[in-house]
Amino acid sequence: DGKVRRDPSADGGDDDDDAVFLFSPTKNAVMGGAVSGGGIGGGNSGGGNMFGAAGQMGGMFGNQMGAGQAGMMPGMMQGMMQQQNANPNGDMMVPNPPTDTVSSLRFAPSSNHFIASSWDKQVHLYAVQNNMQVGKAGTLAFQAPVLCCAWNNTGSHVFAGSCDKTVKMWDVQANKHMDIGMHDAPVKEVFYASQINSVITGSWDRTVRFWDTRTPSKPSFTIQLPDRVYCMDVVDQLMVIGTANRQVHMYNLSNVQQAFRVTNSTLKFQSRSIACFPNKRGFALGSIEGRVAIEHVDVKDKNSDFAFKCHRTDPKKHPVKVYAVNCITFNRTTGTFATCGSDGAYVFWDKDSKQRLK
Repeated sequence: DGKVRRDPSADGGDDDDDAVFLFSPTKNAVMGGAVSGGGIGGGNSGGGNMFGAAGQMGGMFGNQMGAGQAGMMPGMMQGMMQQQNANPNGDMMVPNPPTDTVSSLRFAPSSNHFIASSWDKQVHLYAVQNNMQVGKAGTLAFQAPVLCCAWNNTGSHVFAGSCDKTVKMWDVQANKHMDIGMHDAPVKEVFYASQINSVITGSWDRTVRFWDTRTPSKPSFTIQLPDRVYCMDVVDQLMVIGTANRQVHMYNLSNVQQAFRVTNSTLKFQSRSIACFPNKRGFALGSIEGRVAIEHVDVKDKNSDFAFKCHRTDPKKHPVKVYAVNCITFNRTTGTFATCGSDGAYVFWDKDSKQRLK
């Protein structure tokens, strides 16, 4: 019927809060935001895909669902909140968090700021002081839930995509914004590619579109895909796109006319999150069924591909509960990565040694 709804089955059916946490970088950790179901990855990126970005902080943010979740009665949700610890690690809570589920979180490349997009129809900007105190520095409003956000390479502008189908550019210094693009369905992913001076967006309308901010409203190029964009990542010249039909499309940004490789996911269930290796030789792909696949872009490296289980309860205790992998993020320096699941946990991994890190 054209309306956007969360699907509890897509994120493991968990019910958590919408808190944003702040972890001390002196303890090799980083700020974290909740990432949730109904349309993310987390990216971001995917959902939130900035692991040690620019500020070189190593850490991760977890997945939790908003107190305003569709289909949940307020009294029922309040009871669940009272039964669980919203801050099990005793971390510093970010004041004035979004009032609904956080869909993505990104750190500025050259300042102590971060942004969080949310199902409360806003992008929230926060400033972090040297004493680790955090204050809200502004908000950008949309007409519908915001599924993704990104910074430009200088940290002067923010880009965001929403379920209202628009793509906005926000000058955070001048506090001015403008629409730079429009899709035919909700915008699931957004990235800024400085090497081609373009904003790249992926949508449930089965397209990836490129926008030149100097000539807004009309895409400079459009990639037509066979199905909806469910997850996506861009690192330098490598762009990988996970679609609803469980395909992964790989592009070189120097030639976006045609994918240099299209492959079917080795995972049996819906793709949920994806992240490129820092060396651009491959990517990690997460599914709704608590698994991650490590895959390489070059066919000759196929023998190095593997998959593993994660974000599920003790297999010795039945029934085993399995949760979606909502976000995957690599440490750009060490090559290790973290996964965030609908179980409310984030876990660190070393793909080269095939080990979970303690």
